[in-house]
Amino acid sequence: MFGVEPICRALRQYGVQVAPSTYYAFKARPPSARSLSDQMLIPRLLRAFQVNYSCYGARKLWRELRNEGLQVGRDRVARLMRIAGTRRILGFTVATSMTANLVTRALEQAVATRRRGQPGFSTSGLIHHADRGSQYTSLALSKRLRELGIELSTGRTGTALDNAAMETTIGLYKTELINTKRWTSRQEVETATTQWVAWFNQKRLHSALGYQSPTNYETSYYRNLDLPRQAT
Repeated sequence: MFGVEPICRALRQYGVQVAPSTYYAFKARPPSARSLSDQMLIPRLLRAFQVNYSCYGARKLWRELRNEGLQVGRDRVARLMRIAGTRRILGFTVATSMTANLVTRALEQAVATRRRGQPGFSTSGLIHHADRGSQYTSLALSKRLRELGIELSTGRTGTALDNAAMETTIGLYKTELINTKRWTSRQEVETATTQWVAWFNQKRLHSALGYQSPTNYETSYYRNLDLPRQAT
């Protein structure tokens, strides 16, 4: 591990002028009002989407929120809908059976990924949505979600559209990786899956994200959130 000062000195040798005080100021700076407002609005938007059979687009969700007394612009609702459906894979695990441990390990990995990438990340107010498989309705998963402050949401029985984003991702995973060859071991599958997830997040272009990768889309979003704060 290297300290901030040695890293800044090394960067200066390559023409990158970053003072240690700049880094410490950035770390200490509180989230912008817009970022905090977005974090509060997204759970309300998701709930409004789910209670209306997960079929409302941006225009109807905007009107639904206004009917609830929330004054928010339609363009902002559309932007937050895109954020709520970013296609990035945050956590995964490989096992030979569908147990509660399978999903709790993936959950822990997803939370750890967010905490590494966003120092101020909080699980409070998040919604964990899944189908009604026994591993998702298990006491172990419910207990861990409560500990993290994450609300559990389950789709209706036999209705794949309730979890369409995840079903689509699983379909891509099977088509682009699993069904392309015969696998000889669990370790081979796990190694290939790790490589595919890295490619999916960092390189794969998604039409729903304006033909950007999920990682690039998220980076652009958080950079844009920070621009008004930097200007003040």
